[in-house]
Amino acid sequence: MFRSMLKKLQTVQFGALFRFATVGLLTAALYAFILIVSVEAVGCPSFVGAAAAYILAVVFNYYAHYTWTYRADESHRFVVPRYLVTIVVLFFINVIATAVLPEFLGVSYGRVQGFLMFLAGIASFVTLSKWVFSTQRSSTCLSEDANLP
Repeated sequence: MFRSMLKKLQTVQFGALFRFATVGLLTAALYAFILIVSVEAVGCPSFVGAAAAYILAVVFNYYAHYTWTYRADESHRFVVPRYLVTIVVLFFINVIATAVLPEFLGVSYGRVQGFLMFLAGIASFVTLSKWVFSTQRSSTCLSEDANLP
């Protein structure tokens, strides 16, 4: 009995991890595609292309995780704010660490960025799994009417 429950849990977690990684790779490809097309084909300044690519990639990432990775059924009204907090916190950690760590560690920003991308992937998976798309919410997060959409 215990063994079958453990096996099922491992299968579910592996499936979510596989879907998470797939969505992450698709999001990165979408970001690069939009950036390149907007700068090279449309002629937008690179910062405009990067901003547009980032916004569209984040929207895609959210909906892909919501519908496919985690198969969430909770209202967007509750999930979107948690998702945005996660994205913003990870963004600022990345920017600050990229600004400080290369000089502090004496390595290139590329090496720091590669390491940060790895850590952000782990942090994202844990945060999205345990907080953003979790079906178990603490009582302080529940509204008085749990049947609200």
